[in-house]
Amino acid sequence: MARHEGSGITVGQRFEATPLLGYLEFEVAEVTEDSVVIEMPVGEHQINLYWMAHGGAIATMIDVTAAVTMSHLTELGGPTVHLDVHYLAPGSGDRIRAEGRILKAGRRLVNVEVDVTGEHGVHVARAIVTLAPQRI
Repeated sequence: MARHEGSGITVGQRFEATPLLGYLEFEVAEVTEDSVVIEMPVGEHQINLYWMAHGGAIATMIDVTAAVTMSHLTELGGPTVHLDVHYLAPGSGDRIRAEGRILKAGRRLVNVEVDVTGEHGVHVARAIVTLAPQRI
């Protein structure tokens, strides 16, 4: 698992320290040199009244994926200042996954694109997340 230089803290340890991520059962599925993938089951803690992934759970997964992507690739943390989500299809099936990639990293703002897919590669959502990087 990737470590944040200087902090000695892994992405997995950050997840363990945040109860909401455990409740929603987020898992870091893949970390590469230019992207981060987080997966979430579609089960009792993540569904809406129609037995599909709840839009709020998807938005939370997008926000977390963007933050972890920025933190992993820039070694900086920081708050989300804007979250723009476009829902494209229901989040149905057993699992959904979010892949984050940095579009642009400036001194004051970082833009991360996050694509969410469901079973069989169905495109569930696309988001652009803007974060304000800070030393962690």
